[in-house]
Amino acid sequence: MIVSDHAYERLKNRTGLKKKTFQKLVEESKIYGIKHKDTSGSLKKYFDKVYLSNGNSTATTIYKNFVFVSKGETLITVFPAPHYIQKLIKNLNRKENENE
Repeated sequence: MIVSDHAYERLKNRTGLKKKTFQKLVEESKIYGIKHKDTSGSLKKYFDKVYLSNGNSTATTIYKNFVFVSKGETLITVFPAPHYIQKLIKNLNRKENENE
């Protein structure tokens, strides 16, 4: 995935990660992240909101409490997921672990 300068600067400012670590995080988000098609309820509404507010995006993923917004194979921006979304994901992960 191509990382735009804007996306790199946003994540660098928000997390302090180095470029190599950031690239690894982006690749992991593609594989392990929560995607719009895998959601329902409040989480789906949040994905819809992010999609509509970033009109030129084609994919949104949440991974490690960050929202990754991309267009095609280019990562556009990264921002922290709101606290209530982090809580939803934590509860979702807990339920999945109980079902295993």
